Amino acid sequence: MYFARIENNIVVETLQAEKLPRFHPSLQWVACHAETQEGDLLNDDGSFTTPESLISLEEAKAARKREVTALRENKINKGFTYDGAIYQVNEQAQTDIQSIELQLLKGNTDKFTGFWMDKNNVEHSMTIEEFENFAQAVFDYVLALKSIAWTHKRNIDVQPDVTSVLEYNINMNWP
Repeated sequence: MYFARIENNIVVETLQAEKLPRFHPSLQWVACHAETQEGDLLNDDGSFTTPESLISLEEAKAARKREVTALRENKINKGFTYDGAIYQVNEQAQTDIQSIELQLLKGNTDKFTGFWMDKNNVEHSMTIEEFENFAQAVFDYVLALKSIAWTHKRNIDVQPDVTSVLEYNINMNWP
């Protein structure tokens, strides 16, 4: 976890620790992100803002785009809920699903086992039609995540100043 020591709403020190050690009660420590740095401002809502003088517009845009990518990857790594179970949809899972789907489209059912494992390694029986529906749902979900990430990145690109970039809400519209 990351913590920031605050004086007059300004970060004066950061700390990475499993648990915040005991400090004198007069010192104000708050949880923060790894990117929080000395000189950042603590906002009323608990978020942090880097003053414009410390970061260029291009640096701000690049940092926010990295946050969008991390958010998308986090959602992919959490998995996809389908028919009451959570399935992996990382790159390897997508490749595996696509490979089986391609074989099924060619009429080759030899590689189809009749089940698919969820994220907890529980088998779920599926007919070929059910698997095809599952595969389509996975691809639709991943495409939606990528599309929203692309939209956020385009929106970040058109922001006119650092403050607008930092205030842009990257958490909206995700499935």
